[in-house]
Amino acid sequence: GLPISPFYLITTRILRAVVEKLISRTRFKIPAMRSRERVKLSVILRIIPGIPFFIQHCLLGLLEIPFRVYSIVSWPIQMA
Repeated sequence: GLPISPFYLITTRILRAVVEKLISRTRFKIPAMRSRERVKLSVILRIIPGIPFFIQHCLLGLLEIPFRVYSIVSWPIQMA
């Protein structure tokens, strides 16, 4: 398998828990997505100009994009 990035683990585990706790005080929730939507959103976040990589990484982690999708989509786009 792919080696999992420490940043990905921190974002999906710790940061998501903090954000969920903060959001739970409101009427909002972090949306759940189907696998096709995850791939589309990953590509869209990576190709939109102007969004810093740090923010892209955080959003993908907070939305619990599976690491395999996260890596397979992110790596080629960032290398291009």
